[in-house]
Amino acid sequence: MAQTIRTFIAIPIPVSVKAAIGRLTARLSTEFPGGRWVESSQLHLTLAFLGDVDYSEIPELCRVTAESVRGREAFSLRVAGLGAFPELRNPRVLWAGLTGEALPQLSELHAAVIEGLRNAGYRPDDRFSPHVTLARFKPGKGAPVDLTDVPGRFARWMAGELPVQEVVTYSSILSVEGPEYAPLARTSLILPEEVDGLSEDELGLK
Repeated sequence: MAQTIRTFIAIPIPVSVKAAIGRLTARLSTEFPGGRWVESSQLHLTLAFLGDVDYSEIPELCRVTAESVRGREAFSLRVAGLGAFPELRNPRVLWAGLTGEALPQLSELHAAVIEGLRNAGYRPDDRFSPHVTLARFKPGKGAPVDLTDVPGRFARWMAGELPVQEVVTYSSILSVEGPEYAPLARTSLILPEEVDGLSEDELGLK
């Protein structure tokens, strides 16, 4: 039987934002102890989830991911606001949202990654609702969870700026304590001050 590893592609979260989210979740976890709260070190912004991939395909997957974002310019967003999937009553996921004028660039980055993966024969989950997962809940397990008042109470909450400067291919190993993520490969985006010195070929325009 072929050995596989769960993989996904994501944008890493800076330490300062992780710390701000950690302070928030430390407070909320006392109010909603039934949730499985994501450790600060594991926070990320998912672009594409692939599930199980054969170990032998990992180098090709990383190459395809790098090619799909080659020449794209870095940008910044802000992590702010709270919400839940599928709804605030009996939620499955509590998340932090993203704001900023560069949200269209995030959508374009996601689309480029999905297109590159599909063209290479992969079948990523292409659903995309930009967020950072903070906690997961299991409906029917324990007392019902109602987060209806949470977004309003934290309407002015902001974790800070999220510089989108690299795309990372991660592995995900499941354990009884929850998933553990490890980077397999990193691809840097182009910083704005570097763009003027690059050719169209280097920018992926040819």
